[in-house]
Amino acid sequence: MVEFSQGPRGELTQKATLSGFKKELEEAAAERVSEAEDYFNAAERDLLSNRYKDAANNYKKSINILPTMSAYLNLGISLIYVTDYLQAEDILISGIQIARKKADQWYEGAFLGNIGSVYSLQAKVQDALASYQAALKIHKQIGDPLGEANDLASIGITYAMQGKNHESLYVLKKARTIYLKLGVIAPGLRIVQKIIKHLNNTMKRSFQ
Repeated sequence: MVEFSQGPRGELTQKATLSGFKKELEEAAAERVSEAEDYFNAAERDLLSNRYKDAANNYKKSINILPTMSAYLNLGISLIYVTDYLQAEDILISGIQIARKKADQWYEGAFLGNIGSVYSLQAKVQDALASYQAALKIHKQIGDPLGEANDLASIGITYAMQGKNHESLYVLKKARTIYLKLGVIAPGLRIVQKIIKHLNNTMKRSFQ
């Protein structure tokens, strides 16, 4: 931890060793990790209880102590839920930059999908589609079929918002096929089924 050192005039002093310095660093890092984890866990509880503002505040505190992609991702979601789209966009863009720096495609795909939702909610349709398409490309590359289905669902919904019923139906059916193949009852599947039914009815009436 410390060692004796002799100065230029023969004085004896005690200096810190490299091992002592490293031990302090490890202890400080452990404290930061623990504190960041506590705030993240508190934010998760808030999010589960629909206390979105509280969740956002706790995710921010976790990030201030130790920036993690997980906290950035969930902070972005919390901000979407409280309709703070501008701040959500900034946070998610920061998250994308971190994910790319770390070469983490799983997180990059998740950030891109979420920022697509932010753009969609602000009626920035082309930006939304570009983000969803970029997320879709990544999910295909890393072999994440659920992520792929969710991206296709988002693209199909966006087409429906534009009144592009044929394009929407085509993409949504592709999403449905993947969901059913996976055998998961995902929220996206229920939404896709509902919109497909609506589009079929709408298009049927238009031909009558």
